[in-house]
Formats: sequence, structure tokens, C-alpha cells
Amino acid sequence: MRKSAHCFLKKILLPLALLMVLGVGTGRLPAADLHSLVLDFEATDLEGQPFQGLSLKGKPLLLDFWAVWCIPCLKAMPTLNRLSHDLEEGLEVVGVAVYSGDREKVGKFLKEREVDYTIVVGSESMLEKLGVIGFPTYFLVDSEGLLYKSYLGEVEDFYQTVINDLAEMKGKGD
Repeated sequence: MRKSAHCFLKKILLPLALLMVLGVGTGRLPAADLHSLVLDFEATDLEGQPFQGLSLKGKPLLLDFWAVWCIPCLKAMPTLNRLSHDLEEGLEVVGVAVYSGDREKVGKFLKEREVDYTIVVGSESMLEKLGVIGFPTYFLVDSEGLLYKSYLGEVEDFYQTVINDLAEMKGKGD
């Protein structure tokens, strides 16, 4: 096999095949990392202060990893607002902006949108540590900070999916 064809296979087709196997488009990531602690991270809030993920322990959480250039991420914001409002007592929603510039750029971007939940700015190393491979990615996290479910990309009927998965999680002891 020619070197350029081998390189194409290695760099393009293999990762693409891996994404297909992982279920991209199904809205769910593989369960291999379920029940791992996902709150052990540091980000920066929009005021420039350090934000400790572990401070979110104690309440179920929906982490939203998004970017300003990601159209599906932006389309999901009204649903995330609705989840934040409707489940105010039962679910914390936190958006983690990545690959979107510094906190000032993200803050300026958000001034043009209605976002009523907490937004912090994350780093590439945070994404690597948590295994985030695309956007949007959502982590449904139990009150102990453990990953219960994860979703990748646009999720059909996202609002109801989160409601159902949250009820299922609470039924299992959270």
C-alpha cells in the first residue's frame, strides 16, 4: 500500500470508523466510563474566578460542553434554559465553553443570547481528561459527582430524554 493511502486510512478512515462504532448520532457514548468521577476539574467563571467542579457535588447535574461556533450547541441553549428553570430544585445545569476564546469573549457572545444557567470556560486538557470528543457533549452526573449517562451531538427530544434519565437515576438511589 502506498504511504499516502496508508496515511489517509490511519488519519481519516480509522477515526471515522471509531466514531461510527461509538454511536455518534445515537446521542449516547459507550458506558465504559460510567460511574467515574467527572467533577474533578477546574475552570474559570465569567468573572475570571477559579471554578471548582467538585463544588457541584450534592445535587444532580447536567454538564454541557459546548463551543460558540457549534450550531447544535447553540440550538440546545433554550432547552438547557428550560431544564434549568423547570428542574431548579432537582438539577443543576452548567455549561462549559471550550475552544471559544477567553472568558471575556464568551461573556460577550452570551450577551446576545438568553442563558440563565451557569457558564464557565474550560480548557483542552479538561476535555482530554474527561474524554470529550465532540460537541455538544452532555454529562448527566449524580449527586456524588459520578457520571450516570453521557450524550454526544444532537439528542432527539433532549428535554424529555434528560427528564427520563434523571428519573431513572433518582430511582436507582440518587
